[in-house]
Amino acid sequence: MLDEKLRQLLMPVRLASLTLRNRVFVPGHTTNFGLHNEPTARLAAYHAERARGGVGLIITEAIRVHPTSAGRSISLGSFTDASIPAYQRVTRAVHEHGAVIFAQIMHAGRQANGDATRTAAWSSSPVAWATGAHVPHAMGRRDITTVVDAFAAAARRMQRAGFDGLEIHAGHGHLLQQFLSPHTNHRDDDYGGSLANRMRLTREVLDAVYAAGDLPVGLRVSADEFLPGGLDPDAVVEIVAQLRADYPLAYVHVSHSAYHGSWSLATQMADMSFGHAPFRHHAARFSREFPDLPVLAVCRLDSLPEAAELVAAGEADLVGLARPHIADPYLVRKAAEGRQHQTRACLACNQGCIARVEASLPITCVVNPEVGAEREWRSAWRQPTSPRRVLVVGGGPAGLAAATAARRAGHRVTLAEAADDLGGQVRVAVRVPGRERLGLLTRDLAAEARAADVEILLGHWVTAAEVRDGDYHDVVLATGSRPARRDLPGGPPVLDLRQAVDVLDAPHPPHRRVRRPRRRRHLGGVLGRRGAGPAGSPGAPCLPDGERRRADHHLLPPRPADPLRRTRDRRPSAAHGRRGGRRHGHPDRPAGRRRPPRRRRHRHRRRRCAGRGRHPVPPPGRCPPRAPDPPRR
Repeated sequence: MLDEKLRQLLMPVRLASLTLRNRVFVPGHTTNFGLHNEPTARLAAYHAERARGGVGLIITEAIRVHPTSAGRSISLGSFTDASIPAYQRVTRAVHEHGAVIFAQIMHAGRQANGDATRTAAWSSSPVAWATGAHVPHAMGRRDITTVVDAFAAAARRMQRAGFDGLEIHAGHGHLLQQFLSPHTNHRDDDYGGSLANRMRLTREVLDAVYAAGDLPVGLRVSADEFLPGGLDPDAVVEIVAQLRADYPLAYVHVSHSAYHGSWSLATQMADMSFGHAPFRHHAARFSREFPDLPVLAVCRLDSLPEAAELVAAGEADLVGLARPHIADPYLVRKAAEGRQHQTRACLACNQGCIARVEASLPITCVVNPEVGAEREWRSAWRQPTSPRRVLVVGGGPAGLAAATAARRAGHRVTLAEAADDLGGQVRVAVRVPGRERLGLLTRDLAAEARAADVEILLGHWVTAAEVRDGDYHDVVLATGSRPARRDLPGGPPVLDLRQAVDVLDAPHPPHRRVRRPRRRRHLGGVLGRRGAGPAGSPGAPCLPDGERRRADHHLLPPRPADPLRRTRDRRPSAAHGRRGGRRHGHPDRPAGRRRPPRRRRHRHRRRRCAGRGRHPVPPPGRCPPRAPDPPRR
């Protein structure tokens, strides 16, 4: 039985002139399944599988409207009418299974790789997206006219290709947002300065797209750029309010962040270090501001029950699950049929999806090996005429997946695991703070193996004699590997992975008083980043436990808040002693925070101070008290 929230999520809903079979959609996400900037049969099969799984709406990944936005040949684009047949194959594949599909059209702007066209990337101003990135070309009037015409031409092609609607991407730091944001728009002409001028390009694009056809048009925005001097929720609400007053927007798709070499970009694909739905408040804000405009919400909605919370609370009209649909394209159908317990959970690990996109590779998935090979795997499940006996040795992720796949293909499978529980080395990984979601992988694989009627032997060591006498046709060795330990000559003791996790899990050793000082016993070293939390460094949550166990911490300096800001303030400052200046730190570092001395850098005199050893002379009255020694064992 479905609860009331889930039932409401799976009910049909109107979107502009269209009727969706439920409130769940697959938001646009890069797959890199294109070829020569056109969709392939591989991409059509990928979207067809999600439509077959029951989703109501699919929004394509960004379709570039002009070659200056192409970036790479495996991305999607629509530069000529020759691309229309390839997109028609995608729309037919999705419509065949009852889903609605929108085309997301955009220009990437400054982060487009100009190497593909041997030109500089285009942007509102010559401001690079990251330190060391190419400086973009500031667009002139002719360039702006070219882009506006390209949006109109792409909109006409998408309508001819059979799409049900369009989404204009004005978020994620792409070209339209680069004009909207004062962080990137430093122009002093009609397209810069005031909000009305910064909105001018977006208005011209919307005028051209509406004139090109009669498809419903939605708008995707970033509610907050998380950048100094950038767009915040108040500014984006004002932008949407003005655009909605002049254009019949079908919906507003509320995301966040900018494509910028800082923490902002990390929030766009929030990994397991973030909590569930960490940015739902943005969609809620737009729902309150525009109660009669459909609001689409996204980002780390890990499951349908969690996504249903937003709809039930009135924070969103539709909810988007991208990575969960990569992990399990049938999650909607399973929920509708009362098989929600069979859903394969997304880990939010970003290894097979986002990491491969950043490496310009086609996406895959840690928990779903069928991603991008849906046609090949569908033909592999044909029942064999003569089933084979298969022995799988090892009950980790690889062994569980192999056993389930062989059983699903119609063979008789036995899985042997030497430990008393399944999971392999994942059982070690989940003990690290902040990595608990990795356990969902083996939990789901073990459930699938048992549901497939795989014979599972726990606490069982497989011998060579057993293999010879077992009459097996195939034997799969999935015993994994052992961590290697490389000692440091003259350094502290080195722990391998298992030993390090054991130290973290061990109860805190009791401290005892001693009459004379004893040399501190080293348990190894921990490398971390000062000031980093769970969203910054995976090992950061381990540092307190390591400190209690007297492990040495080697802390790196924190990353600057804005990597593009490299200026050094050398003006004298009383908070920095006689020499003054924030010579070695970031300009935003609070006054009074000093780094340890570096002999080659600091040339002023040194002296001893309050028994703390040698360090730069502090200003009068600022010598901190000596920290107490840690208790000794």
